[in-house]
Amino acid sequence: METITETERLKEPSKMSAKQLARQFTGKDLIVHCTEILSIRPTMLAGLLDVTERTLTNWADLAEAIPNQGKFDRLRTLYAIVCLAQEAGIKGRVILNLLNESIPDDQDQKSLLYYVVDEPNNKLVPAVASQVIASFK
Repeated sequence: METITETERLKEPSKMSAKQLARQFTGKDLIVHCTEILSIRPTMLAGLLDVTERTLTNWADLAEAIPNQGKFDRLRTLYAIVCLAQEAGIKGRVILNLLNESIPDDQDQKSLLYYVVDEPNNKLVPAVASQVIASFK
């Protein structure tokens, strides 16, 4: 695996995929990024992820984004969706609307937030997110 310095990691995040960044960043980095981009407080982030604020505090203390951390994957999935939305030019609180947008042609009328909370490890999330973003614009 290729290693990068802390400066490179913070300077040029656009050269890395959201998945790579989520593995490189600490829980605190992911929480700060999501709350700043979405313009929300940690309380609302906890609500979006269907966890307690205490859980967010515990995640912030993780030394690194450890794979297969159970509910921690919700944060990583949300982070990836936020990054995809940003790349598509969707900013701030509008991303919150995107999270609640119904997935096109889905019989069950699921939203991206469903995948964040109930199926964060579903391999289709990036494709579904891209489809929702395209239809949202």
